[in-house]
Order: sequence, then C-alpha cells, then structure tokens
Amino acid sequence: MTRTGRGTLTGPIRQSAFTLLELIVAMGVMAMLGTALVVMLRSGLDAWRTGQARRETYERAMLVLELLAEDIRSISAHNPRILEREEVAVKLLADFDGFGRQRLFLVR
Repeated sequence: MTRTGRGTLTGPIRQSAFTLLELIVAMGVMAMLGTALVVMLRSGLDAWRTGQARRETYERAMLVLELLAEDIRSISAHNPRILEREEVAVKLLADFDGFGRQRLFLVR
C-alpha cells in the first residue's frame, strides 16, 4: 500500500473484521454457556435452601429433645426435690393439632 501525493491510498486495502456467521456462532456459544451457568446456579441455590430447611428442622428437634430430657431428668429419683419429699407435679396432656395428629405434652 502506497500513498500518492494527494493523500489517497493505492493498492489492496486489507480490513480485519468478523463475519456475520462468526458473530452468530459466538453469540450461540455464549448463550449456551450462560444457560448452563444459570442452571448450575439455580440447582446450587435449591440445594442450599433444602440444606437450610433441614438444618432448621434438626435444630428444632434437638431443642425439643433437650427440653424433654430435662423434664424427664426432673422427675427421676435422683432429683433432690423428690428425695426431700417435696411434691413435683407432672402431667401428660394429649390432644390433637389442627391436622388431626395427636400431640403429647409433658407439663410441670
């Protein structure tokens, strides 16, 4: 490529650019990668939510078991109040919840 005296170019001009087909293929590849990323993130979030729900249920169950163990320990013969012949009132109450399931309450 040479310049003439008037500032115009002579000779073959080479332009580098992407063709329309290359752009469409690149957009398709990016769309597939984006879709795969969204699917992986969504499944990861679902697993996280499931784990959180299980953890909360487990923590509630542990709290209930600790309270039940404390109540059972309080009515045992090793309790100083019972050994001093102090009366401990403990009742077991049973009823049904809103779904028709039976509930049992240990009340001091």
